[in-house]
Amino acid sequence: MTDRMLKTSTDRRSFLQSAGLAGAAGITGLAGCMGGGEETVTLTLSTYGGAFEDHMEANVAEPFAEQHDNVEVELAPYSGVSELEGMRDDPTIDVANLDDFLVFLGDEDLFLDLDPDIVSNEADQYDIAQYDLDYAANSYLYRYALAVNDEEQDPSEIQSYGDLWDSQYQGEIAINTDWSIIMLLLSMGVGGDARNMDPLWENLPALSENVEVFYENFTDPQQYLAQGQVTISSWFDGRSNFLAEEGNPITFHIPPEDGAVAGRGALVVMSNTDHPELSQELVNYALGPDAQQGYAEDLYYGPVNAETELSGDLQETVATESDFDELFVPEWDYIMDNVETWRENWNTNI
Repeated sequence: MTDRMLKTSTDRRSFLQSAGLAGAAGITGLAGCMGGGEETVTLTLSTYGGAFEDHMEANVAEPFAEQHDNVEVELAPYSGVSELEGMRDDPTIDVANLDDFLVFLGDEDLFLDLDPDIVSNEADQYDIAQYDLDYAANSYLYRYALAVNDEEQDPSEIQSYGDLWDSQYQGEIAINTDWSIIMLLLSMGVGGDARNMDPLWENLPALSENVEVFYENFTDPQQYLAQGQVTISSWFDGRSNFLAEEGNPITFHIPPEDGAVAGRGALVVMSNTDHPELSQELVNYALGPDAQQGYAEDLYYGPVNAETELSGDLQETVATESDFDELFVPEWDYIMDNVETWRENWNTNI
């Protein structure tokens, strides 16, 4: 997921720079064996842009480098699996952020199996946050459901995604087109699931009559909702919360009968990196409580580390353990095997 609507955090950046994190515990490996006279090692971390990049620099790259002599972390633009495949033998990236659903397209030859003795913070992760993959670690949680204008609509009336077919919502809805997550949620609303999408294909033409716009860019609902073009949109919790923070009457709503997708953000290490141990230490730092607090404060992403401390306001805003009962992780490996067929059926029936 990937373009992110994000919030810069100069206050947090200043705090990290002034807090003297160089002596913090939990980082081992090369930190103690590289003397001041040795050549600087540079790790390259690919990441999303905007304030996600600001967050990664302030809460991950900078404090990690401060805790290691002669180590620098450079940020590079996001690279998908196909781009990473192209640099398999001679990678220019050591560590990569990857979308939840794309990480399943990788393999142990492209990505390094993570050593649990190095990436030890995974042991403190919530079960829902963990990948069943040896080569991927999850660094945050997001929820995908509905953003609702609560001055124009009563969110509590939307008990299921199937309620979006109701005629009262004609011309009021924006739906992300051609994306597997919203296809799955809509299918659940009419009695289907990932392995039975026929109910959606049969009912999709009727839903199209209520949809004002099928959008492609993940940032589009910001404009549609803020300007009143629609009153309901499929969207992320973090983006919805930012829009509400700007004074818009927006509530992130999870239809209780169906729940919301629990999205995750993967970190992977390239198999042929020149710095396998140090790269895994960088991943481990991103999974630690300090960095995890930054994900929540700066991006409104839920922490994956159970040891992360959040303020009361943040606990009410981001995905936390109290929300997990209404979340589910899709069968991404199955979905990615069938997503092209889904897209064909979607485009035929909208």
